[in-house]
Amino acid sequence: MINFTECGLRYMSNQTLIDKYGWTGVNETEGIPYNRSSQITTQGCYELCGSDNDFYDWQDIAATITTWILPILGILLQAPFESNAFRRTILATSRWIGSPMASLAYIMWNIKVSGKAAMMVDMSIPYDGQIPGKDSDFASMRDSMYILTNMNQYSIKPSISLKNEAEGLLRIALFSKDLKLRTVDGNSLDKVRRHYAQRLREGRRRGVVPVYISTMWFLFSLGISIQAAFGVIGNNATAHDLALGLLLAWLPVLILCSVVDRNPVAADDIRRKLNKLVDLVRISLMDDAIRNEFIESFSDRPESQRMREWVGNISNQCEYMNDFFVRFAGQGRVRWHYGVAHPILSDIENSYIADHGRYWLRNEQEARTNLVLGSVGEGLVWFDLRELWQILSAVSIVMLSCFGSFIISFYTPTVGLGCRSGGYLIFATISVGLLICELLVWWWSSPTHVEQPEWLVPVSTRLQSTATFHMMEEGSRNLFRRAQRTFSGFRGRSERMFVRGALRMSSLVHFHDSPERIDDLERSLQRSIKLMHYWGLKEWSKYLFFRPAEFINMVWLSYIVMAQTIGSYRNCGCMTSVWGTSGGYLDFTQSDVTDNPFIMYYWSGGTVVGSLGLVFGMIYIVTEWCLQSHLNTENFGDARRGLQRTRTFRRVTYPIRFVLRHVIGWFTSRYAKFCTWIGVPCRQQKSLIWTRNITYRPTIQGVGLDTETQEYDPSYAPLQRLGSDGSHIPLIVIPPTIQRKEVGSGVSPRLSYDRVSPSPSPSFDRLSLSFDSPVFSPAEIFRQTPAGRGRRRGSSSPGIAPDSLRPSAERVRSNSNPGAREEFLQAVSLPAARERRYSDGPLSPPENVRRSGARVRSVSDLSEASALGIFTTDVGRGEV
Repeated sequence: MINFTECGLRYMSNQTLIDKYGWTGVNETEGIPYNRSSQITTQGCYELCGSDNDFYDWQDIAATITTWILPILGILLQAPFESNAFRRTILATSRWIGSPMASLAYIMWNIKVSGKAAMMVDMSIPYDGQIPGKDSDFASMRDSMYILTNMNQYSIKPSISLKNEAEGLLRIALFSKDLKLRTVDGNSLDKVRRHYAQRLREGRRRGVVPVYISTMWFLFSLGISIQAAFGVIGNNATAHDLALGLLLAWLPVLILCSVVDRNPVAADDIRRKLNKLVDLVRISLMDDAIRNEFIESFSDRPESQRMREWVGNISNQCEYMNDFFVRFAGQGRVRWHYGVAHPILSDIENSYIADHGRYWLRNEQEARTNLVLGSVGEGLVWFDLRELWQILSAVSIVMLSCFGSFIISFYTPTVGLGCRSGGYLIFATISVGLLICELLVWWWSSPTHVEQPEWLVPVSTRLQSTATFHMMEEGSRNLFRRAQRTFSGFRGRSERMFVRGALRMSSLVHFHDSPERIDDLERSLQRSIKLMHYWGLKEWSKYLFFRPAEFINMVWLSYIVMAQTIGSYRNCGCMTSVWGTSGGYLDFTQSDVTDNPFIMYYWSGGTVVGSLGLVFGMIYIVTEWCLQSHLNTENFGDARRGLQRTRTFRRVTYPIRFVLRHVIGWFTSRYAKFCTWIGVPCRQQKSLIWTRNITYRPTIQGVGLDTETQEYDPSYAPLQRLGSDGSHIPLIVIPPTIQRKEVGSGVSPRLSYDRVSPSPSPSFDRLSLSFDSPVFSPAEIFRQTPAGRGRRRGSSSPGIAPDSLRPSAERVRSNSNPGAREEFLQAVSLPAARERRYSDGPLSPPENVRRSGARVRSVSDLSEASALGIFTTDVGRGEV
């Protein structure tokens, strides 16, 4: 052990030593003035002072332990470790600390997916209305989404992960209400889901608040260190302690994220419950009678034949989809874990929810049909480019922490790349390298590959048609086959030698073992070796590269912490900063306390940069935890209050999200243009955007008219919905009875919602429907004549209704009060610019009947409209 204080005094008091070992780089002492009498070369330091370390005093070591080591250990011990699983605990710790960027990216992506599910639950009902009770469709959808977020934490069998039928089975298990269960007496699938959701919520570990308090203690320690560093500007030991704290600033974010991300108490028990739910649905679909009854429940849908075939395909695969979930893979524990939630949420979002927006659950039967049997995209395994934002966020959090500590240590004299700053750089480089390698292996071994660009198709076709290319391709294949045969023989000999060597070593260590135990060991080794023959790139890279590299990086970070704590960096090699081009000297007057005039700016910059990742990461994760709390809360009353607070928060912070959404949209559009430019197909994914307002306006296509003959079809009736009390509430109020030559008069039967197409019609305006009150559109029934069908919307030319389609005279009242009638039309928001006039006559509609429809707010409005001669209606029956 050496003492740099005594060594410095001895050097500065001896001119001979100064002449022999003095530093001669006049212009290379960055930040401090050149002074040969106090500055010694690295070689002179080794010869004069020695090669040992000048360790800190116990007082300084104890201060670092209480300030940093204990808070760090306290945060680390809050991590969601598994009980009675020592090996998995060690692997998880190595994974989180050795590869923090990759782990944080996976966890933040899972949290983002859970947040999407929570937002879908929020958007399923109106913003201003009362939140329904626990027996409502809203509560059922909340349970389904919560079960899905729990499923997202488990990996599925590789043999079924590539089948689209696997996603179809999960969607039936999560969203269907029509499937009867064969093995459950008296309980519907909806009740079974409610039971399991309640059990899952009860089994959720509550630990976010204690972890948050532990994180506050870490932030308190960081604040003390910052105050101490800037309270005595230039104290190098204090500055290096601050750099150590900034280096580990990503750890509280990682631990808090892992706790917020679905955190079960008993992961294996949750897995068994989820498998049991899937098995109930799987066994029921294998029953012919139950399956046929389920198919009949959507037989009136326009795509019933496609749905029938799709259910049949799922049923055929159900036999092979037992033990659906195999292991707990959440919280970044398992590499390349994508989860089942995002593919399902993306498909239902793309096919139905994104288009319908707020109150997408208004037509519960239609919504569930689309959620259960809607289109399936690319199955359960595909990469969404929106995940890149989470990856960039994880990289930014860790890199900002490392870069902030690097700035402080680099610019603390001796300025240059030394042991401390170089150690931080090595840790960050290994972390980035592990993330990049993990993504490359994921991309290379993915079963779904990017399609070949269009401009490469003719090039590859021409190459394959040439004889030279064909010969080269055949030669390479022959060479590969020969190499494969050679490797197979070498592998077989190596495996046999390994088994014999292992058995001999076992017999030497356990010489009392019986022959039966030796045989069992040999069979176990051979079975493991045969299993390795089926390994792919992921398995080989995991065992031979990723796990060793992560463990090495974890050990390296532990060494950095311990070396800074006890003072192992206080030696000639580290204090002279010889890792880079600068440095190579030691100033004895600057080694403990520096008077560099720029040191405050360097330390301030490093502190700000290093704290950004911690601050923004904490804000993001706490915000997501609050926004998702209504989905996780066990008590339904508390969940309703939490949803109300969540909506208020979203409304207040809407401008911030509006700006972020447009920034992301700008990058997404540029990426789409780039893909189009290079000829690579780009998946266009719709996204559900949070809003207060109901933005979906269904378009009615020719209600009451046959689309081919333009004649009235008596099988149609007004569009209606089922009220909360079971009554039928009309959404479209048809004008007075429409007669045709073949139909006497009479009232037409009701119109099923299935007869209404959700796509826009070019001949009719989009109706502004309010689902709390009926809407009437008298002019919608009077289709244009063939001669006027080509006129543009908003044309001032009148369209004359044919005689056969005019209403009966006894149902139309005279226009006795035009002023009151005009006032009423303005009250129900009929746009004046869209007035459509009809020919005068005893059978013509009123003069000011508008084409676009109007919003009727109450039954009194209907009565007033009838009194003013606009139309007559039977509100109680929902018929005209």
